[in-house]
Amino acid sequence: GAPGPERRALVGRAADDGQVRGIRQRKLNVEELIGEAIRRLRAAAMPVRLVDIAAGHGRYVTDAVKQLSSRPDSIVLQDYLAANVQAGGALLALAGLNGIARFIEGDAFDEARLAVMTPAPTAAIASGIYELFGDNDARSAADMRVDAAAAASRGDYATAIAELFRAVAR
Repeated sequence: GAPGPERRALVGRAADDGQVRGIRQRKLNVEELIGEAIRRLRAAAMPVRLVDIAAGHGRYVTDAVKQLSSRPDSIVLQDYLAANVQAGGALLALAGLNGIARFIEGDAFDEARLAVMTPAPTAAIASGIYELFGDNDARSAADMRVDAAAAASRGDYATAIAELFRAVAR
């Protein structure tokens, strides 16, 4: 017969636990990649201008920046939900980042708007957004890492970081 409510609850909790572990691991990966991107930009004597195009509340970036020995030159966090922008703005204030960071409402798929973002980002974060859509299925994580390396060699750090985040999301 069909599983009873207690068994369904146990299965649901196990799935929830797996999701929580996955979210925690994603956060650690994002923090590590942000740190690496900043180290590479500093080593290349480039400005560190971060953008997260689908930031949610912005906790990944905020927590990563709090761990750094030197802060980025600028941070733009973006989300399409006004409630996330409001909550994220409060988080920036709590973290003491208002002097270098701002939170804006925007669409992660509006390429024309992203292309003219100011200040122009040198590291872009796209964690958790692109893997929600099927067009990434044809590319392997290895292909994404190759594309990231090629973009970095051209000095296109925004594309390089986006490709790395897509690869990590796999």
